[in-house]
Amino acid sequence: MQEFEKSVKQDGRINLQREGELDWFLLVRYTYDKITGAIGCSQEAYIDRLLLKYGMENANACKLPMNPGSDLDSLPILDTPDKIVVRAYVSLIGELLYIAINTVPQLSYSMTSQSYSLHVQDDAGTSHLR
Repeated sequence: MQEFEKSVKQDGRINLQREGELDWFLLVRYTYDKITGAIGCSQEAYIDRLLLKYGMENANACKLPMNPGSDLDSLPILDTPDKIVVRAYVSLIGELLYIAINTVPQLSYSMTSQSYSLHVQDDAGTSHLR
């Protein structure tokens, strides 16, 4: 933490004022066990907000979000996808990638696969989701 604070101060663009222990930073909750020295982090509150935002608060949790053998190219795609749905999908993928990077690396494979599928070009040269 001290190294981070030092680099922010040297940068000069942000006036960072430390006011006690670090509990939350960039939507991540940090915990520190003074007895064992264990450091933990969680984005449970952020995940709960996303579930509410996308109407998935009653979704069934699973340990592995996507089978590594899944073929995303076989999924049906409308000839003219709804731009609002595509924008929401892209936003959700970005938000889930943020979670994968910070606290839930198990999401990495499925989110990068989903992200990649947004950029794949078909034979006609048009975007996968247009």
